Amino acid sequence: MKYTKDQIELMEAKIIKLLEENGEMRFGKIAKLLIHSGMAESSFIVSIILQNGCKEHKNFKGNDLFTSPKTGMWRLSEGRELTK
Repeated sequence: MKYTKDQIELMEAKIIKLLEENGEMRFGKIAKLLIHSGMAESSFIVSIILQNGCKEHKNFKGNDLFTSPKTGMWRLSEGRELTK
């Protein structure tokens, strides 16, 4: 399925909100939540969004949003984290 830019931005915002609430999450859990909410049809698009927002990944698209999971856990980049 092709996603529009608006749909991708909504999914990105949802991922940011999830990570703000939980601190860090595994990729599978993030994908499962987006799929069950009806935003995504597969985990592939979720992985693309995470990779495009990670400056350490080869597919980085210029918005430093997420930190690469060396332990399998994704989290927001230090500049993106909000204090609670």
